[in-house]
Amino acid sequence: MFTIIDGSVRKVSNYPYKPQRVLKNNDGTVWIARDRMPFRGLYYGGSALLALMDPEGNIRLANEVWNEQDVSPVGLGSPTRSAADRDGRMVVRLYGQPFTEEKSIVYGAGGPWMPPVEPFDPDKDGFYEATPELKLKRLAKAPDRQDDLKLYRDSQGDIYTIHRHSNTLTNWTQNRSKTWADLELLK
Repeated sequence: MFTIIDGSVRKVSNYPYKPQRVLKNNDGTVWIARDRMPFRGLYYGGSALLALMDPEGNIRLANEVWNEQDVSPVGLGSPTRSAADRDGRMVVRLYGQPFTEEKSIVYGAGGPWMPPVEPFDPDKDGFYEATPELKLKRLAKAPDRQDDLKLYRDSQGDIYTIHRHSNTLTNWTQNRSKTWADLELLK
């Protein structure tokens, strides 16, 4: 990847993958983001990258700043809502695994057949609000690592998951959930 600022080209060495999204903020900074890359039901460790480029073209990797191997912006793939608010705030998922330069590690999302990757910090595993100053504010705990649920973000910014096997809808931002019995869903 390269940056071009005022006709000057500079190679970006700390962002080894093609960005999934580039999101411009009102203050002139730019988020450069990609979610974890799947591989046969697993994920490439270190593939969920979030970087912030300042107006001069300098790039800081949030993964390094927060000491986090994978940083997944919530709502990155949404066709109806930007993952970042106009002021540059966004919700990110941290997984509690320390940052390393190694990008070839493949680890599972969890599941009964996959032990958690060590080292793992369960206190850091969760949802956070990130600012263009690369500050974090914890919002909520994360779903059980064994569930590997898809995340959704509504127009108010609340984070939801739908557990297919238990018919449970969870609002992680407000710490509420509702489970429906199969019979209730058929009505």
